[in-house]
Amino acid sequence: MGHERQVRRVLMAQRDDQLARTPPRRRERVWGRVTKVTLGYGYQPCRALLFLIALVALSCVLAVVLGWHGALTQAKDTAAPDQPCTVMQRVSVGLDLNLPVGASLARAGCGLPKNAASAAAAWLAAAGWVLQVLEWVFAALFIAGFTGGVRKT
Repeated sequence: MGHERQVRRVLMAQRDDQLARTPPRRRERVWGRVTKVTLGYGYQPCRALLFLIALVALSCVLAVVLGWHGALTQAKDTAAPDQPCTVMQRVSVGLDLNLPVGASLARAGCGLPKNAASAAAAWLAAAGWVLQVLEWVFAALFIAGFTGGVRKT
C-alpha cells in the first residue's frame, strides 16, 4: 500500500525482538547493536551517512581547536614559517584528515610541527588516525546498507 516507513519500523521491531529472545551470544548482540544504531538493521542506511558527516565536522573542530593550541604551524616554505596557521588552513587540514590516502594541498602550507614536542600535535595525529578508521567503517556500512550487504533477517 506504499507505507514503506511503517514497514521498516515493523521490521526493525521484529529484529529487536529476535535479538532479545535469542540466547546471549556476545558477537551477535554487539553486531546487532552496531547495525541498529548505524543502519537501522539495514533498513535505514542513511544513518551511516549522518555518522560520516558528523565525523567530518568533528575532525574540522579538532583541527581548529588543537591547531589553536599549537598542533598546526605554517610550513617552512611559506611567508611565515613556524607561525600558527589561519582558521581556514586549520579547517582545510581538518577536511584533509578525512582523506583515506595521501594529502591534499592543505598540508603543503600548514601541518604538524616538525619538533614533535607538542602534545596537541600528538593528539591531533592520533585523532586523525582514529577518525580515518571510523570513516572507513561508516562508509563501508553505508555502501553495504544500499547494496544489501547487511543481513536483514
